[in-house]
Amino acid sequence: MATRAYRNNNPGNIRHHSRSGDVEVTYPVVLQFQGLDDGSNYAKFPTRAKGCAALATLLATYYGNSTVRECINKYAPSDDNNDPDKYIKDICNWAIVQPTAVIGDLEPNKFFDLCKAISRFEGWKA
Repeated sequence: MATRAYRNNNPGNIRHHSRSGDVEVTYPVVLQFQGLDDGSNYAKFPTRAKGCAALATLLATYYGNSTVRECINKYAPSDDNNDPDKYIKDICNWAIVQPTAVIGDLEPNKFFDLCKAISRFEGWKA
């Protein structure tokens, strides 16, 4: 069975929106790449390319000044049923980057490796 990431063309499993009380705000990166809500607050992109671009844009713009560790602690917090320590360990091993590396300072090939590692952790597979 295909994973949510694969079904939604959303390799980063990016959320569609945030909610504060009755106010719902769609994330700008989701709008930029034409993402829709899949019914469970995950973005569903029209193509894999748009989903990949959304992940790369989110990392570069929102998390660019953060370390990998800081990013994942916000991106996949434990209160959202994640294990940030395992997430950080796995993606850093797969991308061959340090948890203390600043995302915006990564060489382009390492940034791409990090995007692929996040996609892998998020279940990007059929």
